[in-house]
Amino acid sequence: LLDPANPCTDPLSEAEEKMRVLERLIMAELNIVMIQAQKDEYELSQKRSMVGTIVKLLSKKPPTAINGVDYKDIMLVLLHWRKPELVPMWVKQARRERMKDTLVMVYALKIANAVKFRSGMKLMNLAKPILAEQHAYREWREDEKHCRRRMDIVRVKSKTHKDKFGRGNPFLPPSKMIKLDMVRVAVTPAYTSHAQVVAAEFGKLETTAKHGMEAFLKHAQTELVLIRFLDP
Repeated sequence: LLDPANPCTDPLSEAEEKMRVLERLIMAELNIVMIQAQKDEYELSQKRSMVGTIVKLLSKKPPTAINGVDYKDIMLVLLHWRKPELVPMWVKQARRERMKDTLVMVYALKIANAVKFRSGMKLMNLAKPILAEQHAYREWREDEKHCRRRMDIVRVKSKTHKDKFGRGNPFLPPSKMIKLDMVRVAVTPAYTSHAQVVAAEFGKLETTAKHGMEAFLKHAQTELVLIRFLDP
């Protein structure tokens, strides 16, 4: 567990390394204790009669955790590893077989943690592009004034609905259903922004949201519309 080829010269770092080693050993022995308790329970259940098994199941309290260890077992394991000077020599000698199983469990847990880490890294790499798109969409939504206005309307309606019915997030039915054919493009092509279309359509006239919708509906009938984000 400790690397003899690279001895630690810093007393504080050496103490921290010993603490980490003790934590691994304690965790490994607690796993051994839990496995042994499950084996003992299974062997005992095989010796019971059908009536005894039913009575045991009916009287058994539901466990608070799927995998757990009794408090007294935890304290005994901590005593053996944290305060070995308080443990009699005959108890230490009787624990030799347990120590062999504990060392094997240490390496088994290390391998299991390595496999979990690799699987987690693989899932994280798969999720990175999706999370990057979501982050870019949130940033765009905060900067886009029309989207901010829509979110404010939804927020006000949700608060009103919560004050009235005791829960938020009301269903806002759409005013019109339109079918669209959408194609994802990898590279953004050259395009004319919506603001430029509105300026070319109405000139120097002071425009409002109504003018923007009119320009959009007019040009959408004959031109392709490039959408950066689609609000679900």
